[in-house]
Amino acid sequence: MNLSPVLSLCALCLFATTAVPTAAHAEPGNLIKMTVSVKMQLPGINVPARSHTMESCASAKKPDARKMVQKAKGCTTSGYKEVGDTVSFHMECTEPMAMEGDTTFTMAADGGVRGATHMTSSIEGKAMVIDTTYEGQRIGACDYTPKGDD
Repeated sequence: MNLSPVLSLCALCLFATTAVPTAAHAEPGNLIKMTVSVKMQLPGINVPARSHTMESCASAKKPDARKMVQKAKGCTTSGYKEVGDTVSFHMECTEPMAMEGDTTFTMAADGGVRGATHMTSSIEGKAMVIDTTYEGQRIGACDYTPKGDD
């Protein structure tokens, strides 16, 4: 069973929550240490949980989660809600495979982020559940260079 497309989608969720500088004009940013943990559940198959920690420079401005998710190829969002510092939405993806689920992010006043995504799909006719958690802490300042669509 090839789980590479599933892991690619989980990695996409990680990168949707972080920003990478690419343009020419720097502004104050937040250096974020982000840990993403992924647990896949497939009937009859033991899939170990995976975690990845990385550092990224993100804008110090409050991000628009819709813009971040819209960058995900093959995914659309609906039911976007923003209550205080928490955003939630439903997501449906066609690439790298058909999946759907719900995501919630809470942005901390200190620049950190906490969130979770619960996605469902099927692979080779078996139901699959992917639960991803996000934990980001601001660990310092950085020079952030916004992209053209930030």
